[in-house]
Amino acid sequence: MHWIWSWSFAATAATILSGALAGRILVRSYCLVSFLMVGLIYPLGAHWIWAEEGWLGQLGAIDFAGSGAVHLMGGSAGMLGTWYLGARAGVFSPSGRYFPTRSSPLNSIFGCILLVIAWISFDASSVGTISGGNEITAGLAGTNTAIAAGTGCIVGIMYSVVMHPAFVDTMELVTGTISALVAVTASCASVQPWEAAIIGILGSIAGILSGEIFIRLRIDDPVAALPCHLVNGFTGVIFVGLFANDPTKPGNEYIYSTDSSTPGLFHGGGFRQLGVQLLTAVTMVVLGAGGSWIILATVGLCMPVRVTEEEEKRGLDEVEHNAILVRITTTDPIEPQTKEERKSFRRRKSSRMIAP
Repeated sequence: MHWIWSWSFAATAATILSGALAGRILVRSYCLVSFLMVGLIYPLGAHWIWAEEGWLGQLGAIDFAGSGAVHLMGGSAGMLGTWYLGARAGVFSPSGRYFPTRSSPLNSIFGCILLVIAWISFDASSVGTISGGNEITAGLAGTNTAIAAGTGCIVGIMYSVVMHPAFVDTMELVTGTISALVAVTASCASVQPWEAAIIGILGSIAGILSGEIFIRLRIDDPVAALPCHLVNGFTGVIFVGLFANDPTKPGNEYIYSTDSSTPGLFHGGGFRQLGVQLLTAVTMVVLGAGGSWIILATVGLCMPVRVTEEEEKRGLDEVEHNAILVRITTTDPIEPQTKEERKSFRRRKSSRMIAP
């Protein structure tokens, strides 16, 4: 059970990196980078936080389901990777204007729903075993995860309606939801449901607003991996130092804590736990970004990492996977040339059909 749990978390850290680098990294290079990331870098952070002899864990660091060890680690690696590879061609104009390339709203929403369902299971299963009262802790973790996701989704919708009343931007909805999930992951078993709602709101706001900042900095992040995982991986670790409940108080018997941890600042624990959580967050950023830089630089010495400009124009579906959906050969309007083509065009136009 523990091996499967650790394996799935390690794989998640690698997928965060893939999202940040999507559209411009060669598949064979990414396979090697992710292998080294999961095999060498991720285990260090996970060991430091979760192992009995881990130095951060001995200090009292709480990261129940991986805001730091998984999401902040992967987000930090993605941040370094986007700098190393640069932006995709055409995403930013010379003047800095942003031209996003996104998937369909249906795919985004469907993927978000799958993530929410899986996330509840991920967080609840982090208790390790559902016996001896741990089932209540698991239930609390799952409940808080669901509540945070809901409040994050609401914030994403409200932000979209306020900023552009004519439509709801599905990207902002998804970003708000995923940001809230990452923000509550570290503390989902250490806070009350109403506190999880607050964390979801704050995490959603942090994710959406920081996404705008990354765009202004001309950082190309195709799937908003940095605002969701980097920013809210950091805030999620910090929220423990603010909201972690005191397990010694009546009614809090099933609140998660460690032998060395203390309650958060808002529950009378002072600044100690907040300081430990801040140290944990900074450590994960340094480890994730520094480790990924070493790996990318090393792999870059052995093989190309980024696709060529011509390959990027053709699209990685075709170049890397031999899958072609649509190929655009010209952007000029298609005009009928012969007499027969003109007659056919007029017939189609009059019947409200689209010209080929």
